Amino acid sequence: MVPMTRWLIVGLSVAFMAAACGPSGTETTPPELGTEDGVEETPDPEPDPPDEEAEESVEEPTEPADDADGPPVEVYFVRVVDAGIWVEPEVHVLAEPTTAVAQGALDILFAGEPHDPSLTTAVPEDTALRSLDIRDRVLVIDVTADILGHSAGSSEEIAFAQQLAHTGASFPTVDAISLWIDGEPIDELWGHLDWSEPLEPDPFALSPITIAEPRLEDGRWTAPAGPIVLRGEATVFEATFGIRVIGPGGDVLVDDVVTATQGGPERGTWEYRLDLDEPGNHLVVVFEEDPSDGEGRPPFELTRTLEVE
Repeated sequence: MVPMTRWLIVGLSVAFMAAACGPSGTETTPPELGTEDGVEETPDPEPDPPDEEAEESVEEPTEPADDADGPPVEVYFVRVVDAGIWVEPEVHVLAEPTTAVAQGALDILFAGEPHDPSLTTAVPEDTALRSLDIRDRVLVIDVTADILGHSAGSSEEIAFAQQLAHTGASFPTVDAISLWIDGEPIDELWGHLDWSEPLEPDPFALSPITIAEPRLEDGRWTAPAGPIVLRGEATVFEATFGIRVIGPGGDVLVDDVVTATQGGPERGTWEYRLDLDEPGNHLVVVFEEDPSDGEGRPPFELTRTLEVE
């Protein structure tokens, strides 16, 4: 079985020596994939079933939207592209005020409804979350036995584990996760990973480039005409990647290079300012450059349609 740390999805060891083909200008539809945290912290490490209900306050990882009723949470979904299978965060605002913030985040993860229609999930649709518990900084996630009726390849099992691990570790008292089924710990799930020990989030599981702002709303990415600031994170070779913007008429309006605050293997943040005055749909493409002359995995590329109003 595959160890969790430094897991490799499709040649992640050469993630920063990737070959870059130019952006296609078309969006990708992903294939189908076959006590501060809102839960009670239990110091007892014995493998008793996690409590069915527990609620405490949580340190908010991000600022809530102005019109939000509840706190925001980071939930990790899956992106499937030619370069591989990755996980990346979305900020979701809970529907109502609650102290069970971690419970709310995992409920969203298991519901499998990302804001971005190009994201998906590795959580089997017939799997339900039973309960959560924290034991010595490990978030114990208890699910129904329906998950055992699902089969998956190694990449999907890794993506599922990393969805759980990154979402859980977004809360300040959680370092790792443990998956239980019907109140009992497990050693294996779909035959590819060792689940007998807690699993930590792997930074190399994250999409090489993400766009966090402006945020998607109801599956749409919109901005008023004029100055628009894009922000996100990146783990890319020498901290640089390409950006291209194609206007409504098909003209290339921007063909430039973005520099993140850190280069791979570290993860940096980035910011880029656009000036788009023409209303209509603009294709924004961010993509890895090619320092390896095709020797590595396919380059990561992300295309979004920005509706300028």
